Amino acid sequence: LDRLQIRYPNLLADEQSEAIQAAFGNPGRMLPYSVLVDTQGIIRWHHLGELNGDLIDVALAHAGVEK
Repeated sequence: LDRLQIRYPNLLADEQSEAIQAAFGNPGRMLPYSVLVDTQGIIRWHHLGELNGDLIDVALAHAGVEK
């Protein structure tokens, strides 16, 4: 960060955190990243980027949740 002269707050993940992100389908380790996991531990939906109500409805539909 010093070499690049970045002067704003940053969060850097360690190797374990990066491995967890990759396991949840985010190999680029970008944020924000949301994951919907069912009670069996199966990833039913994931999304890179900002969430809104419509996207949450899509996520729940992928998980089989009815309104």
